[in-house]
Amino acid sequence: MKKVLILIMLLCGINAVAQENAASLPELQEWYSWKGSIFNTGGRVSYLPGFDSLGGGLNAITQHRSSKDPVWYNRFPFDTMAQFRWKSGGAYAVFQLDANGDGIPDYFDNKGRVYQGIKGQKPQSEPAIILSRGGTLKPLIGDLNNDGYDDILAYNDRDYFDVILGNKDISAMTRVTIAYPMKESIYVGGYFSEQGKPRIILFNDWGSFESFTIYAVTITYTGNQPSVALEQLDSIEKSKRSSDEKIYDYLSTFFIYDESSKITILVANRDDIIASEIWKIENDKFVGSKKTKKFGSSVESVLSSSITGVGIQTLIHPTLINNAYHFGVFSSDIWNDTTLYAYVKYQDKYKWEVNFSSIGDVNNDGINDVAAGYEGGIDIYLGIDILNKAPFESVGSFFKIHQNIPNPIQKDRKTLLPVSLKQQGNYSIVLYSLQGSRIKDLFNGELSEGEHNIPLDLMDLSAGMYIVKMSTGSVSRERAIMIGE
Repeated sequence: MKKVLILIMLLCGINAVAQENAASLPELQEWYSWKGSIFNTGGRVSYLPGFDSLGGGLNAITQHRSSKDPVWYNRFPFDTMAQFRWKSGGAYAVFQLDANGDGIPDYFDNKGRVYQGIKGQKPQSEPAIILSRGGTLKPLIGDLNNDGYDDILAYNDRDYFDVILGNKDISAMTRVTIAYPMKESIYVGGYFSEQGKPRIILFNDWGSFESFTIYAVTITYTGNQPSVALEQLDSIEKSKRSSDEKIYDYLSTFFIYDESSKITILVANRDDIIASEIWKIENDKFVGSKKTKKFGSSVESVLSSSITGVGIQTLIHPTLINNAYHFGVFSSDIWNDTTLYAYVKYQDKYKWEVNFSSIGDVNNDGINDVAAGYEGGIDIYLGIDILNKAPFESVGSFFKIHQNIPNPIQKDRKTLLPVSLKQQGNYSIVLYSLQGSRIKDLFNGELSEGEHNIPLDLMDLSAGMYIVKMSTGSVSRERAIMIGE
């Protein structure tokens, strides 16, 4: 069982961290951009590995709340030619699990619909069962009752949460609704202990003090009828100066897996919003705490894997660099390391309503990458091996390749490639396959400083995804482009 770190982010408005010497930090490279989602808030991105084995697909990504927004699955990493839609419309968050223990991924959305995976095919497009009245975000997925099937523990409402139990017959899955032990509790999240036991953490404002409490979740059966009990294990409390004071303001929960046996909770303090309070949990007990002023109070996303080569996972949150907002990229080991390693340049299109998600290695360079979902589309950024890529050369400050227009490229096989140059010089643009084979030279010549739309002729090329690489000879930048059918 992997060890778990839990971050509870409690926010009093948007906060940021000032970072010195930001010019030496690398900017994550935007690799692909898709516009056209009708998603109207938040930008949730779901990453679904192993989506379509029949078509040779490796993964899928979805950002949708309506049947008009697709799930993209791929013959190779992020070939968006292949699309799939849940006939029931789906929801904007889709989670992967093995609900019937057959080794094939099944899918659960935040409306409580379970779609069964089928060997050698795409999953069923209609739900096998619907198990929730409302939203079920922040699920804890795993074998909660040790019967060999993945289960789901998920927030559903202010007064209760759900335990949804897997079954060999997915249509026979059951849901147990559990009321919180105290009214006005706020569900913070669930995790597995060092011994693999399910736990939840609840937050309460008691008027004179605020608290976080760890509960054990125990599932028992009377015949075939399951029931769920909660047992309080430990609590932390902080006194208030008055009943109107707010020490903490709950935002979200993030789960970070670490090689250590420590579980950490990170909390932003309203009285000193630049500082963050961090609690360690060992064996379901709060055993230590400290404050740090180097780490901001608003974490935007915690990725399920590292995109920097540092730590097991990566944190991303709003960060102030040279008096402008960016998304900072941090290691997940916030107890020992609050270093800002890289950044994603802030763009007005995000408006802070953006969700970052790990999406695996899309360009086959051995480093995991990240998608940013926002209102209207998805951007894909390449991860960077911080430890082995030296010296840091901020390629983004030198020149940038923007997404080609149109995207995807139409039948005439003509497109414009916008580029931003901060220095006059000789530039080359070469087309490659996703496998790295050089296909053809597209441009080689002198370009002045400023903005350019470079015409590209891609006649005689078949539909699919390709890579354009722009280079000065010493510095290169690449981007994926798509040719439509």
